[in-house]
Amino acid sequence: MNMNDIDNWMHASDDERAEVIQAWDVANAEGREVAKRVATLFKGECVYKVLETGVSMQDSKWVIEAFSETDDYEMLTKRKEMEFLGFSIVFRHIDDYSST
Repeated sequence: MNMNDIDNWMHASDDERAEVIQAWDVANAEGREVAKRVATLFKGECVYKVLETGVSMQDSKWVIEAFSETDDYEMLTKRKEMEFLGFSIVFRHIDDYSST
């Protein structure tokens, strides 16, 4: 199964996704495109008002950054250990967003 295909990624089990994530060479950007596509999906499916998403590397893994306005941000930062399709979610204030 090609795990670089977003449809395969979405239908994979949590264990399959975790195994692939563990094997990625994140320092060489392996898996970044999958993480970006999942971030876009998260933005569309999140019940909170996520204005922008991005990905960053933390502890040798890709993390989805979700940027929201003040009202949602204050509530969302209290949530711990949120994940979406195998990726951890970190909420940030929209003022911290940079498209570069």
